Amino acid sequence: MDDWEAYRLATAYVLATARQDRTAMDDTFARALQDPHVLVGFVGGLSRLAHLLVVERTGSEEAARCWLEDRVRWLATLDPPVEG
Repeated sequence: MDDWEAYRLATAYVLATARQDRTAMDDTFARALQDPHVLVGFVGGLSRLAHLLVVERTGSEEAARCWLEDRVRWLATLDPPVEG
């Protein structure tokens, strides 16, 4: 499986998540786990897709970078979730 296929799987995973389709999410993730090279591409695809969505939301690469930097700073101020 090449990087394009891994990116396609990442996009399918995000769509399944949006639809709250747990079966599709599990199946897609299982396909990505079949090969370490695919898993790396899958994670890269998720990262790239997230970046493109932020650029679309903010309107530019610079605005996206600033938004992400603000988000990282904001998340650093939060306490980690407590499981239990």
